[in-house]
Amino acid sequence: MRRHLGVRRHSGLAALLVTAGLIGPASAGEWTYWRGPSMSGVAEATGLVENWDIETGENVVWESPEGGRATPIAMNGRLYFNSRTTDDVADPEQVIHSRQQVVCLDAKTGEVVWRDLFNVAKTDIPAPRVGWASPVGDPATGNVYVHTVDGLLISYSGDGERLWQLDLYEELGKISGYGGRTVTPIIDEDRLIVSFLELNWGDGAKPPPKQTFYAFNKFDGTILWRSQPGGKALDTIYTNPAIGEIGGVRQLVSGNTDGGACGIDARTGEPLWTFRMSKRGLNSSPVIHGDHVIISHGEDNIDTVAKGLGRVQCIDATLRGDITETGSVWRIDGIKAGYTAATLVGDVVYIVSDIGGLHAIDANDGTELWKFQVGTVGKGSPVFADGKLYVPETNGRFWILEPTREGVEVLDQDELQGTTVPGTDEIYASPAVAYGHVYMVTRDRTLCLGSGDFVMPEKPDVAITVLPYNPTPATYDRVRPDNGPLPWSYDFDDLKGPVAVPPAWVNAFLKVKPTADVKGAEGLCMKSSPGPGKPSFDVFLGPSTMTDYVIEADVMVEGRRRLSTVGVTNQKYTLMLKANQAKLDIVTWQAHLRLGSSQRFRARAGKWYRMKLDVEIIEDDSDDGAAIVRGKVWPRDEDEPADWTIECTDPHPNPQGSPGLYTYRLADSYIDNVTVTAEAD
Repeated sequence: MRRHLGVRRHSGLAALLVTAGLIGPASAGEWTYWRGPSMSGVAEATGLVENWDIETGENVVWESPEGGRATPIAMNGRLYFNSRTTDDVADPEQVIHSRQQVVCLDAKTGEVVWRDLFNVAKTDIPAPRVGWASPVGDPATGNVYVHTVDGLLISYSGDGERLWQLDLYEELGKISGYGGRTVTPIIDEDRLIVSFLELNWGDGAKPPPKQTFYAFNKFDGTILWRSQPGGKALDTIYTNPAIGEIGGVRQLVSGNTDGGACGIDARTGEPLWTFRMSKRGLNSSPVIHGDHVIISHGEDNIDTVAKGLGRVQCIDATLRGDITETGSVWRIDGIKAGYTAATLVGDVVYIVSDIGGLHAIDANDGTELWKFQVGTVGKGSPVFADGKLYVPETNGRFWILEPTREGVEVLDQDELQGTTVPGTDEIYASPAVAYGHVYMVTRDRTLCLGSGDFVMPEKPDVAITVLPYNPTPATYDRVRPDNGPLPWSYDFDDLKGPVAVPPAWVNAFLKVKPTADVKGAEGLCMKSSPGPGKPSFDVFLGPSTMTDYVIEADVMVEGRRRLSTVGVTNQKYTLMLKANQAKLDIVTWQAHLRLGSSQRFRARAGKWYRMKLDVEIIEDDSDDGAAIVRGKVWPRDEDEPADWTIECTDPHPNPQGSPGLYTYRLADSYIDNVTVTAEAD
């Protein structure tokens, strides 16, 4: 469906066509970061589409059934994005095949060039939230980097070869909420920078958890610096950073989990300034306007409730320290814009509110120039190119607008109907502009819109800059402590202090504590009790690259009407003793019982049990092979049974993963005598 509407057409568009950093001859460029080459939602392009029709196919160059929720990137004539597969997690036959994927399409034809399929594992994030963050492309190397909801950071060649990967959950203690909020990585010189909420090891394990920024060497994934510029986390977030020269310093600016914005030195990680705004974490993304940073939020302001929720804030980023009281250049309260990024065009900033209001604001003094309603839910961010604003609305609407300082004309408005479920399609992603075309990923499809030729830009030589780095503070060790070769054995009797944990354990500090005088335990064991934060947690004992091992542990639960779940993990498969439900499960994706492996098992409160988990990867006729996952549980004071208690086969095996422990804290539970041994040949 298409409508051509007119709303307050005025002259004066020329004043909006020059954006800082984009002055030069018009060209059909690329889109290697989710907010484009300017990091402000602006592309230098001409001859772009100003109307289209999904029903007639007018100006629809191609349509692909590959859908998602994140903005694609365009590089070297290809389109890259990450998403989940279309397998229905509610269908018992399909759920076992439901996975995540990185997809590469030919940007000219929409044909699939390559796809990388892999499991979603060790997370309670549901399927609709998979593929939250956008990839980022590196023009210097042609490599693509992806940050997944379950904590993988993967480096791909442009042709889909995995160059390196890190498991941020298992190696660095990434923390994720149920919603799956995930930050898009950014490339700066030779650094790949990404942030996430974390508690890891050593001093990095001390609460409260904070949003932590890591710079990795983009060539091999080694840590260059680590920075924690904010305060106590109030939320998990998905704000994405921008980088630019501010006051002579190359700054990375971002929202933060502490309800504020922050700036850090992009080359060293040194925290420069913080500016507190909201009583919740910030999800919207900033833009840089000269020496100023503009960012919004959609929650309670920290200093007033007079004008309602939300604020658009301009900050002087040349200041240092906590600049909450001194750094405000201008602010507009009452614009509830907690999701979308600002789009900066010359001296005008465009922001879409949570309720679908498009606001045009003078970036110099904060004067609101006009407002236009694009729908009811604003999640995707607008993009400006060729004198036009391309604005998605979550409930399937896509607008093409022609803005001026005085008003806006509607050139086109289409509404997309869903192809996978009844009703309208959903649009969470922002558009991408490249090769003279506009690309849009929706829940159910990817569209290429255009009325002209597909134009590949000339590729300038891009220098790869390698710079020296200031070391991170001496209290942080970049290398995780080493447990040494297998076998490993933990009876905890050598731990000193009331909150000590083994030094190589990740995400264990204060989650489990050594305790004595427990019935049936000789010496110390580890106790877990209900506490703040998510009731469920994983503890990772070793490197994420481990395979071919067996993990065992003694476990006990206490309580009456509420009993905890305890478990052991092997290669991202967890054997869970669900005492409250009298069940035993093998689980790999907590949000969806993809393996469907469950049986009755009654664990008595106050009784010790021994748990054992083994994973065997076998070769078969498929590309993936299969994993046979076997678990045993038996009363500790009895001999080990010959047969496995529970067993399942995964046709899409997890190839590697750290040994681990799992607890869902409804009451007190205990763990003792943990061993990790090499699997027998």
